Amino acid sequence: MIQAPRFSTATQSVFVLCIVATTLFFGGVAWAQVFLTAIVLQSRPESRAERLLLMACSLVWLVIFRWILVRQVFFPYTLHLAACVVLFGSDHNKWRGYIQGIIVVAVFIAIRFLQGATNRVLIIELIVAAVILAFANGFYQLTPKNAASRAILVVLSSLAAVAGLAI
Repeated sequence: MIQAPRFSTATQSVFVLCIVATTLFFGGVAWAQVFLTAIVLQSRPESRAERLLLMACSLVWLVIFRWILVRQVFFPYTLHLAACVVLFGSDHNKWRGYIQGIIVVAVFIAIRFLQGATNRVLIIELIVAAVILAFANGFYQLTPKNAASRAILVVLSSLAAVAGLAI
């Protein structure tokens, strides 16, 4: 079984600050805001190190963004974080987790609205995100509630978001 290392609260705080600083510097305010929203929704002490490590993997999308300069990867980045929120929240209550994930998506939609996205684009992004998170939540209920199943579902969710960009 895969287990995340245990970090002290101070180490976790420094880790979060480093991630936020990285997203702010390389992605901008929008990227940092989505990450901060996900972190706030997941601020429970139990298994926090595992949460942080899985959420930190979202930085792969930031690297891809900086490498190929395609801003559309902001959507898979958001779905990666939203899926983390959904799955960890579902450990307590599947609806609570889903609603928390939709809150992350709502922040994304608000940012996209401020960026000038059309209503049609916003509706499509919202529907695609809601469906992806619903499937992730549904499949999670059928799997063992462990780090491996969460990691697989988060990766599949963010890859589904890439496919959703084609719509």
